[in-house]
Amino acid sequence: MSSRYFPASEYNDNHLFGMTSGKITKPQPSTRMSTSSNGSKGINTTSFNPNILSNNIMNGFDVSRFGFGMSLEQQLLVNMNNNLGKVMNDMTSTKYINEKAPLELASEHVDALIKYDNLTPVLDRTIPTEFTKYQFSNNNDAVTSSAPLTKSKSVSIPEELNTIIETYENQHTKKGINSDAVKSGIFNDINRCYYVIGNKLIFWNPDKPESFQTLDISSDITSISLVQPKEAYFVKTITYLLIVATKEDVQILAINTTDRDNLLVYKTELSCKLDGLEVNHFVSDTSNNNIYFTTTSDTHIWELIYDTANTKKSCYKTCITSNFISNIIPTKFFSLLSSGSSEHFVQVTMDQTRRVIYCLTNNGNLKAYQFNKNSTSLKSPVGLSEEAFVSRIQKGKIARLRPAFHKIVSIVPVTKHQSNDYFLMAITSVGWRVYLRGSQPVLYASFSSYSDPHTLKGLYVSNLMKLPPTPSFDLDKIKKAARMDLNDQQAYKYAQSSSTFLVKTSNKATMIEPGIFVAPVTKQATDRTGKDVLRHSVFMSVPDFGFLKEKDEYLENCFQVSVENPVKAISYKNKPTNIQNNASLPKGYSNIYANQYTNTPMTIDILTSKGLITYKLKTSDEVLDEMITNSLRNTSDEEKSRNKNEKSNGENTINLKKKETEGQDIQSTSKFFMMKYGLIEFFLNCLFNSMKLNNSSFSQNEALKLFLGSFNDVELFDSSSSATQNSFVHLSPKYYAIVLLVSRLFRDVWSKPVFTKNPEYKVSSNAKDQLLNGRLVNGISISKVNLEFYLSSILILDEFLERHEYLLTSKNNFSADSKNKKQAGNSKILPESRSEVFVISSLLELIISIKESLSFLNILYEECEVKGIEGSYLEFDSIFKDIDYKSQCELLNMSFRDLFASGNYGDLKKNEKYNKLIKEICSGIINNNLIKGYKIDTITDLLQRKCGTFCSNHDILGYKIKEHIHKCSEIIDINNKNSNNNYTGDEHLDFQLNNCLVLINKLYELNISELSRNNRNMRNDRFQDILSTGGSTEFITSQRIMIGKCNDYLNDLLSLLSVHNNLIPKAISFLLNVCGNIDKNNLAQQYLDSGSNSTDYRKVYYDERMKLYDLVFKILIKFNEDKAIDKIKDSVYVMIFKNNKDKIFQFTLYDWLIENGKSAELLQLDNSILLEYLTKDETKNTSLEKKDLLWKYYIKLNKFIEAARVLFALGVDETLELNINKRLEYLTRANGLSKTKSINTDVTELISEIELYLSVSNIQFEILTMLREDSRPIEKELKNKMIHELSETKILTCDYLFNEFAEPLNYKEICLLIFNLTNFKDVDVILDTWEKFFEEFTDFGSLEILQMNFIKLGNRLNDNKHLFLIDKLVVMLINYCNKTFKNELQQISKHDGEDFFSTTFLKCGISYEKLYYHFKDLLSNSSDNEVVNVLRKSMQVLIKTWYLKDLTLREYIDTNDKDLTELIEKTTFDIESDPIKEFLSI
Repeated sequence: MSSRYFPASEYNDNHLFGMTSGKITKPQPSTRMSTSSNGSKGINTTSFNPNILSNNIMNGFDVSRFGFGMSLEQQLLVNMNNNLGKVMNDMTSTKYINEKAPLELASEHVDALIKYDNLTPVLDRTIPTEFTKYQFSNNNDAVTSSAPLTKSKSVSIPEELNTIIETYENQHTKKGINSDAVKSGIFNDINRCYYVIGNKLIFWNPDKPESFQTLDISSDITSISLVQPKEAYFVKTITYLLIVATKEDVQILAINTTDRDNLLVYKTELSCKLDGLEVNHFVSDTSNNNIYFTTTSDTHIWELIYDTANTKKSCYKTCITSNFISNIIPTKFFSLLSSGSSEHFVQVTMDQTRRVIYCLTNNGNLKAYQFNKNSTSLKSPVGLSEEAFVSRIQKGKIARLRPAFHKIVSIVPVTKHQSNDYFLMAITSVGWRVYLRGSQPVLYASFSSYSDPHTLKGLYVSNLMKLPPTPSFDLDKIKKAARMDLNDQQAYKYAQSSSTFLVKTSNKATMIEPGIFVAPVTKQATDRTGKDVLRHSVFMSVPDFGFLKEKDEYLENCFQVSVENPVKAISYKNKPTNIQNNASLPKGYSNIYANQYTNTPMTIDILTSKGLITYKLKTSDEVLDEMITNSLRNTSDEEKSRNKNEKSNGENTINLKKKETEGQDIQSTSKFFMMKYGLIEFFLNCLFNSMKLNNSSFSQNEALKLFLGSFNDVELFDSSSSATQNSFVHLSPKYYAIVLLVSRLFRDVWSKPVFTKNPEYKVSSNAKDQLLNGRLVNGISISKVNLEFYLSSILILDEFLERHEYLLTSKNNFSADSKNKKQAGNSKILPESRSEVFVISSLLELIISIKESLSFLNILYEECEVKGIEGSYLEFDSIFKDIDYKSQCELLNMSFRDLFASGNYGDLKKNEKYNKLIKEICSGIINNNLIKGYKIDTITDLLQRKCGTFCSNHDILGYKIKEHIHKCSEIIDINNKNSNNNYTGDEHLDFQLNNCLVLINKLYELNISELSRNNRNMRNDRFQDILSTGGSTEFITSQRIMIGKCNDYLNDLLSLLSVHNNLIPKAISFLLNVCGNIDKNNLAQQYLDSGSNSTDYRKVYYDERMKLYDLVFKILIKFNEDKAIDKIKDSVYVMIFKNNKDKIFQFTLYDWLIENGKSAELLQLDNSILLEYLTKDETKNTSLEKKDLLWKYYIKLNKFIEAARVLFALGVDETLELNINKRLEYLTRANGLSKTKSINTDVTELISEIELYLSVSNIQFEILTMLREDSRPIEKELKNKMIHELSETKILTCDYLFNEFAEPLNYKEICLLIFNLTNFKDVDVILDTWEKFFEEFTDFGSLEILQMNFIKLGNRLNDNKHLFLIDKLVVMLINYCNKTFKNELQQISKHDGEDFFSTTFLKCGISYEKLYYHFKDLLSNSSDNEVVNVLRKSMQVLIKTWYLKDLTLREYIDTNDKDLTELIEKTTFDIESDPIKEFLSI
């Protein structure tokens, strides 16, 4: 990020794709007019002198071709609109402009301009293969004087260091050793230049030029490299490794850069013996930080491997380009085997994007090695011999230099970000830049299958060669020197192909992305004394990115500077970012101006033997500013010489002429810039220079004049066209310039999410809306430093535009013609003018919204920062802890564009969503301040002042309410502590609560006052005129009463009121009064009475009242939780129940009480409204809860029969989803209540009906119980279906129960019960059912179980003589038991006085007397001896038991006949001696 206060100016010349021909208007006569080479008049053609080194930019401007009756200005406007049409589509149609909300319209225009910047021609695809166009800076001309780079710093090495270097070099020169004995270079990663002097390594910090550090190594150093350590191999403070190769070994040193001014270097004990090899180059693979090196002995590549993970550290080497034998034999023998060849690598470099190592040998041959994908192994190498290289580049050239001139001196990888086509650039000694492909062109390649374009298949010289400029460009001289008949085009090609301008290019020459060529050149020369000397210079050439975008033509801006000492190294900082998406546009980039405001300017460092020179790449605004300044300076110089002899004319005349000349020069410069870079770039740079704080006031004024004053009198079409005739409007370049500036300022974050996701968050598996630990949102996605940069930039832009807003949006500022037409009586604004006003006003609103959004984020940063610990934003947790999961998800999906476009003039639906999210954060900030005990006036004032969109008057009142509530809470806490949690009241608390109620009332009144106006003041009423003339109206909406907004602010108050109970009646009364105020005509009741139609306009009143009722119920919920305040609770309920005027509230209250299980309170009432509520629509779909309450209320009123009827209706109602248990409960209650009063005919019928349904329900329940407990293998699905039908549906009929359940399931006892209920009398069926009933106990029963079940069933059937046939059942039971349970019967018979059969029937409810007669009849009439024998004993036990149980019988026998007592004690019964027949005969 740039450190400049306002957007760091960088590069801004890049807009249109081409300029169609047109005719420029004839300029005013001037001494600066001249005739171009083709004889036509042109603008400042002296600035395009063909003798300036090479084919000039003027060749791209054939001004004679302008025509068709259009001026240059008109043609530029046409080009601008045509080029913008590629991205704007229909965004400039009147319909589109009128329908879009202002913020959305401006945001979409920003989207389009971002896309427009992305539509940039590919850099290396537009380069002509015949020759390269150059534009040299010319210090003698104002227009072309601006070089693409400017020297920003020049630092000399310390004198002490210089002495050390010179001494060492002199010593080696005397010994006959190469004078270039001191190796030097630049490590920009650690901001150091280094010097290798024998075994000493010296680090020099250019930022502190007097200081340097010296490291002593064990032996002479041959090569060094700076690499990053492998992950987890070193502690985090070790950021770099210094690889030092000596004549003996390779050592690894660790560097700590925590203190950038003082590097800490540590020995690591990692070293590798070289055994005779001499390392000359290192490269590192940044994808895995592996280290590779080459030696002076051979053309192999070695890998240096180190390991710190084990206890014993290790470091060793392995050859990766030879066979495995080389890794087995000792290195010294390997070096002997390789000594037969003198070829070795002199330069090694690596393309990190394709993972290719390129090598240049001392013989001029090229070799390349590509790593296998996701591997550290190499593919087979590819190469290109020097002979093949020279032959290929000379092919087809008109002029051929000697092969020695084409020796490769330097190689530079071309990354895949720059180009898919080219892999490597080779720089020759004469300055040719030759591009090499990694595969044959598609034209010659196989079409059989697709291959990865980044796979290296070979090294092939392409047709793309950037040839050096020529020192002279006189066509006649060139043709004469060629000694052949050449046309102009061929002459250009011949001149460049034979140029020796860059002969003796140094091996330090390089190309820096994107396409910047830096070539040190050393040439022989003679000084003034005639002595031979070496002249050192640096040639620098930069692609003209603005010209490329505007013209789709390739041009390089270049210049040459002299340096006093030889160049040792070239490096750079802050490489421009690729603005294109490599996935969709992988062929390279060129529009570096698009992100010049957000990137630190690129600098190129040139290290000489005496110091460091730094050049900075100029931005487009700097280029324009320099051109205008030079124009004024040159004009001033001319005027001084011209006016020496004109002093007699007076000072006023001289000043007037001076101003005229200045104006003409600036106009010429401006038109040159427009023609070269397009209108938008021109206006953008004028705008930017008008705002730059570091510009002189004079320079700012000139830029402002150009921005506001240019093109005001230019019209493209007949301005009398109406809006309907002209569906598209032509917006001014001023407007597009402002949009482009905004797009370039924020393009890096425009689509970026505002917040980042917490990587450690977890979500509950069974509750998606609950976060288990921490928050989902982790923080703001841009740093505070970057945020402050964006904010300061937009503040300056907003201030500038606000200061000059009238000049931008004035309806009378568009053309003199429009003024005249308006004065002539046409008061309607022209369509273009009106739309211009609207779009600029929309853009100004977007800028304000951006300013407020960034201000809000800045406030959030400040509030998150822990006081006293700068940069520690630990309060983020506290602010976001109460924001729910859904809102946090929405915050993560919110981009900066969404945030910026969510102001008051944005899309209404989006506004509501994003404003709500931001206000949740605002609430978090306020709450955090309250918790800390801070007053919120400061933060609320700051929020409203800096970002009023997100903090309105409503919000401020709400926050103040929260502040009072927080104070109330503190008062209550103190009071509770002093009174052992028994609150006793406090006048301070009453004061705070009353303030809360006053503020809420104000909030309500504020909503009423905003019924007919927007809640944000319009800036200079900028939209008022637009609306009156048919402009966009979407953002203006009539506001209705929004009492619902009060709800959020009331919630906290209500939670506190539930604690301070004395104010609860007052709070509820306040809410009910509000309901009356918003619906004084009782329209809500009318809405209900008329049928509750959803389209009824009165529905809104009903909805608003329901919202307020909800607040009342929230109070009651908290109020009911406290059981210690019954008196106050009673008074509250008495108050709300007495509010009989508001029937809707009463009915809603009753509903709420029922829903929340509070119906007990209703039972205490005795009023007609409750009974009306409970009986209203009783025949319709009345809720179960209301019906439950109704029968309870009837009981309270002693209306038992009415209660029974309600209960019976509930029990049998098939529409209610009740289970059988609940239906039984209702019927049982109804049965009991129906018998509590005197019985009449109606009641008798009710009782009979209830009893019938109750009996059937009991049978149904019994079947259900038996089925659930049934362990037989019944099909699961069928069983579940039957259980559901029995339990969860209705009361089934007896027939259905018998046929579908009892009979199929063989539940015979149920069948008998159904016979009993239906009065079934078929004896055969009945007896058969009894037999089957007994048979159920055969396999798994026992005598005891049989007896228990028979007794249970007998008690329910004993009163039905047709069903409980005692004579038949006694015999049936005796036979079955003797057959099945004989052993158990015998065990029972062993006990005196015990009998199974008599006991069983007695327990079935059969009387002694009745059973006696049945037994006696069977004894008398039965022919079955076995039955008779059993009955005799049973009869005897029956009589004995009867005797013991019946007091009357016992007194009779004991009193009258003592012999009878003896008969009773017998074991068997004898009819003849029946002891009680006389008693029965009495």
